[in-house]
Amino acid sequence: RMIEELEALRARGVREFIFTDDNFGGDERRTIALLETMVERGLDMRFGCFLRGDTVHRHPAFATLAAKAGMRFCMMGIETLDAAWLRDHRKGVRAPDALAMYQSVYAALRSAGITVVGLFILPPAATRGYAAPKGLVGLVCDIAVEADLAALKGSALHDTLAREGRVAKDMFYHDWNLPSILLADGEVQRQQKSIFDFLRAGLSPFILRTAILGPPLVRRFRWRGIMLVAERLACTTPRDLHRWYLARKPKLDQQQRQDRIIATVLGPTAVARAQRRRFWRVPLALRNFSWRQTPRPAVQRD
Repeated sequence: RMIEELEALRARGVREFIFTDDNFGGDERRTIALLETMVERGLDMRFGCFLRGDTVHRHPAFATLAAKAGMRFCMMGIETLDAAWLRDHRKGVRAPDALAMYQSVYAALRSAGITVVGLFILPPAATRGYAAPKGLVGLVCDIAVEADLAALKGSALHDTLAREGRVAKDMFYHDWNLPSILLADGEVQRQQKSIFDFLRAGLSPFILRTAILGPPLVRRFRWRGIMLVAERLACTTPRDLHRWYLARKPKLDQQQRQDRIIATVLGPTAVARAQRRRFWRVPLALRNFSWRQTPRPAVQRD
């Protein structure tokens, strides 16, 4: 059925897509059969996916087959290379040396022409014994995406922290401006990456070199980041700045910050404003050029 869907998409002009399964390759035999059939049918479509590193580690020929089937990038939840952290969070990495494994996996994927986007987690400051992802671009991945650890409702982490009284807010919605974890001393976890950290990482020699001389997909990723920053600056409104201020207002606790931020989007005044401006094209719509205004309904008169 998947092959039939891909052939139907191809017949309609689609040439790029992504498998959004959290673990493409989780059932390795079925995944290999799918890739082999894609090659046999000559689909000639480019795709990306979420992929575990040990899938490639256990099957050395996987990267070559995947590239032949059209895989051009993969997003890999590396999280960290600290063995204790991986064990505590039951990531299931069975290699005795995680760094050596991911280096080997990265080399295999890169030699096949597949770009690796490494996804990393920054633990709270209270657990600074764990290794943060520094200097790993070009070592285990082409692109590193980092995020602070978050206590999402329904996760074992949230349940543990709730028992300890260390959940800083409810998770009605997820806002990176509002960290969700209280540290051991009762202080609220703060974002661990500043704009200066972002600029230092973005201006490393490896990233600058690959922005000009890297594979086409990597170049697209690097330059797209510059355009997104420009777009965000063009789209920032006074209300955006107000929400940023509320997220950091010292006289409010986390729940109060969240409630006030939600009110700026879902409160009666905000909803009325959105209704008045439902035909207004914001700058963000310039990127999505196919977006069309919703026509006003016809008014019937007696």
